[in-house]
Amino acid sequence: MPTKIKQLPNRPDYRPTQLFTVLAVYLLSLALEFYALKLMLEGVVLASLYLHFIASLAITWPLCFFMPLHFRANVVVVIFLFLLCFFIPLVSGICLFLSLTVSLYFTKEHKEDTFEYTEPLHAENIIRNTETKPDFCNGRMFGILRFSTDADKRIKAVLATSGLEDKVAIPILQVALLDSVDEVRLMAYSILDTKEKKIDLLIHQGLSQLKLKDNDPEVIKKLHHKLAEAYWELSYLGLVKGRAREHTLHAAMEQANKALALKSEDVGLFFLQIQILTSLGYFKEAAALLEKVKKKGISPEKLASRSAELSFELKSFSKTSEHVKELVNLAENNVILDGMVKQWI
Repeated sequence: MPTKIKQLPNRPDYRPTQLFTVLAVYLLSLALEFYALKLMLEGVVLASLYLHFIASLAITWPLCFFMPLHFRANVVVVIFLFLLCFFIPLVSGICLFLSLTVSLYFTKEHKEDTFEYTEPLHAENIIRNTETKPDFCNGRMFGILRFSTDADKRIKAVLATSGLEDKVAIPILQVALLDSVDEVRLMAYSILDTKEKKIDLLIHQGLSQLKLKDNDPEVIKKLHHKLAEAYWELSYLGLVKGRAREHTLHAAMEQANKALALKSEDVGLFFLQIQILTSLGYFKEAAALLEKVKKKGISPEKLASRSAELSFELKSFSKTSEHVKELVNLAENNVILDGMVKQWI
């Protein structure tokens, strides 16, 4: 059943004595302001400024008293109110008092069932591999991990990542690593560690097979290709960060170079190198390589999207516009490209 979320109270319940005290302080502050203004007109400047300063301090308390609860404890708001009253005498105090009281006591009524929040009964219900829209999208899972106070629901959200692709699941699991409950953190860490160990095992097996002396050039080329993709996947999925990510990308580039040395016409390896160079921030080198291999059979969609990205990073915005126009033409019957074009536009 959906749980109704009611509006939080916007103001406290004031006792009559409190209201009387606050109004008395407010009226006395206004009277002090008028007296300071009178002294100012009479030429008594220092005494007028001193009284105005005291009145500005005194009038800030009634204004804070009538403010909504979530603003009253904010020191910045209190200082801002004082500065307004000090630099705009009388007018700011009267206008702020009227606006705060009117907005606080004559607010628009809200229905109790304005907002509804539903949760899945089981983790497997979070992701449904059907043609209809799932009950819980990836953004909803992020919301559960960040804002839900129920640890069981957060654990279910972590478990539900098993039905997602690694590229989608890993950012969700990394959010779960910051959870305040040990069980949620440990479960997320265990799943991430399993994914990383799976790729590390492929790398270890590939490096071990390369040490065998009876491998023919075609087998060696395939091993270098698989190692390049495995190193790239570690970085692409976000399983390594910082210096480790940079080292992994360089290792992927090295394996790709070795594979291309054995077979120089592999378009997939060229495109992988372009992706690696882009991730390392070597945009000029990536653009030069893309220009070199664009006639070797790279699909128009990949070519246009990568060219637009690189020209944008190189601040060649006229070329970026041209490549985006190519994407628009190619995206007429392509849902994936259509989403990419919307991001650019």
